[in-house]
Amino acid sequence: MSLSEAAIQQQIMLDAPYHGATLWRNNVGACRDETGRVIRYGLGNVSAGVTRKITSVDLVGMLNDTGQLLVIEVKRQGWKFTGTERELAQRAFIELVQSRGGVGAFCASLEDFRTVMRTARYVNP
Repeated sequence: MSLSEAAIQQQIMLDAPYHGATLWRNNVGACRDETGRVIRYGLGNVSAGVTRKITSVDLVGMLNDTGQLLVIEVKRQGWKFTGTERELAQRAFIELVQSRGGVGAFCASLEDFRTVMRTARYVNP
């Protein structure tokens, strides 16, 4: 049985401090209030049109020693990139962070996250 996105996300959040990182959950979406007004929430969620092109990820935080931005899009175990509109928008966000000196990746397992942290050279010995 493969692990769900929620299970992997929990593993990553619990493991992050051991790799010198702090992560917070970043819920992204929209709803209507009692007056019918659309309320958007989540980092960078300014409009439906923008979100189709670039959308933030599940976990947002920092590398503790440098303060560099760290972003992780969590996927279910066994997930593979297929290029859906949402995946492309998530990749655009990750690439934007990387282009500015931050660290970001898709992670479909705890080992994916640990690899990201090793690659970023921020694993505690």
